[in-house]
Amino acid sequence: MFSSLLLLAAFAAIVAGPLLNLSHYWNHNPLYGFGWFVLVLGGILAVQRLDRLPRYHPDNTPGISPLILLLLVLWIPLRVVQVANPDWRVLDALFMGSSVVILLLMIDRFFGRRWARTLAFPVLFLLVGLPWPVKIENAVTLHSLLSVGETAQTLLGWAGYQVQANGYEIHTAYGVSHLAEACSGIRSFHLALVGGLFLGAFLPLSRKRRILLLILCLLTAYAVNVIRVLALVSIMLQSHSQEAMTQWHDRIGWITQIGFIALMFAEAKLLSLFTWEPRRLHLAGENGVIREAVREAPYGNAFFLTLVIVLAVGSHVLAESWYRMHERHAPAMTYATGWKLVDTLPDPNIRQQDIPLLVREQLPYEDARLYTWLDPNGALWQLMWLSFDGSTYSAFAHNIHQPETCLPSQNFALREDCPPLVMDIDGQRFTWQHQVYQRDDIVLQLFFNKTATGPLLIDGSELDWTPLGRLKQAWDGYRIQNAQVMHLSVFAPYKPATAQALAEGYLSKFIEDAVIPEEAEASD
Repeated sequence: MFSSLLLLAAFAAIVAGPLLNLSHYWNHNPLYGFGWFVLVLGGILAVQRLDRLPRYHPDNTPGISPLILLLLVLWIPLRVVQVANPDWRVLDALFMGSSVVILLLMIDRFFGRRWARTLAFPVLFLLVGLPWPVKIENAVTLHSLLSVGETAQTLLGWAGYQVQANGYEIHTAYGVSHLAEACSGIRSFHLALVGGLFLGAFLPLSRKRRILLLILCLLTAYAVNVIRVLALVSIMLQSHSQEAMTQWHDRIGWITQIGFIALMFAEAKLLSLFTWEPRRLHLAGENGVIREAVREAPYGNAFFLTLVIVLAVGSHVLAESWYRMHERHAPAMTYATGWKLVDTLPDPNIRQQDIPLLVREQLPYEDARLYTWLDPNGALWQLMWLSFDGSTYSAFAHNIHQPETCLPSQNFALREDCPPLVMDIDGQRFTWQHQVYQRDDIVLQLFFNKTATGPLLIDGSELDWTPLGRLKQAWDGYRIQNAQVMHLSVFAPYKPATAQALAEGYLSKFIEDAVIPEEAEASD
């Protein structure tokens, strides 16, 4: 009984850490909210295969156990670097990928190669929950938006409507439909991959039919995105109101998503009815084989299983200890004090606005404000401030939404990187990066700052985010906590120096002196 519990605890320790790390994406990033369903669907596929398991035959190959332990030892530096760089998706892939490899090796080690082969797909299915590399994610999103907009314009033209697809927007006589709000290419591709892989394995389909199902699901995802855009633009055209389209936004989204899921089921079922290839037969497992294997396989391996648990859990404990050690020995002056936004508006002409829908959907902020005003020259200024909580996700929510990747979805192209605006606030140096964007004749000058309040880290805008810089942050014990972001923009073709002077004046009115955290005061 003790050996069985030890075996189950070892398996749990192997997958718990990587899944807990991915849960920050699943809980806070709407694009990856499907991750929890990946766990459920993977569990369904595993249960489905239980009756195919033969008698267990442990693999006694000498190199398996040392390989498992070596991979777990490598978790220690991997976890240390990951804590400092929770937005580095390569580390997420390495962490979860190594966990899957270890899990399959453990199944092979204790139950045999045939068990590992039978359960390989449900285990590998967990990798579908990984976040995509940012460049691929942005490329898929932006290219799909362009294609969806052009297709929607063509179909609406055939129906007799006069609309114009301009980059990532569809312009009508009654308003503009922003494609970034009307559809999400990457989200649809996620759902298509998860649904296609699951249904192909669950039915089960042959390998060729699984590939065909994936292709059909991806094409259906594209078609559903086009339909959603057509529905929203049609509502605006029929009602002569952009507000009416906004009111229908969420309802149309839910209807099309439910319809997409139904279509995937229908496509999978139709493919399962075709008989141009023979269905593979599977032998049912012997009665009680699982209970017998779990009871007998771990016998005599208590020391090895204990090592697995200690290394799997210890990597997290050691990583946390590494950062706490650096933070505990940090002098008070190295604490990041950040800055605070004023509670009272500095000018009666400044108006507070609602946070845009796209920002509300994409960024799980804890608090946010958006202000607009006109300067003496009549130029429009806009200040957006976002505050994130102390969770791990707050450290990278703002890093994965860089202006140079988000603004293109609004048809703005980066024209110039200017020297940054540097301000001294309460003895601390803070940097606002300065970029110039352009869309047709509209010039947008943007100043943005990323600050994290916490030990050893002052201004995220000045950190070195190259791979070598990220490794150095981990070595120095830096980690981000309680992040906040400010974007100050002006729609005017000012010279960069003029825009900076105006921006500095406005920032000095909106920002209060930094407040030193209680931890820093206590260490004085």
